[in-house]
Amino acid sequence: MCIALGEIAYEMVTGRRPFNPETGFELLEMQRAGVRIKPSDLRPSLSPVADELILQAISFEPTIRQSRARDFGDKLARALNAEMENR
Repeated sequence: MCIALGEIAYEMVTGRRPFNPETGFELLEMQRAGVRIKPSDLRPSLSPVADELILQAISFEPTIRQSRARDFGDKLARALNAEMENR
């Protein structure tokens, strides 16, 4: 799965982008270094499961990300739905 879907999910739940590069090279370096602010830091009510799924999705290391976008979407939807039901 490409990092882009994880970046979209990050922005949807936090209202901010995980990376704000000036150049393509800077984006690569930021992705390699990893996100500095976890989604749960910006949205404390975010479940640990959803937080971890998003962080995995934006990981630079492909083996950490879900292999299929559909799997990521399904798992994230379940985590977010569970979060809403627990309110």
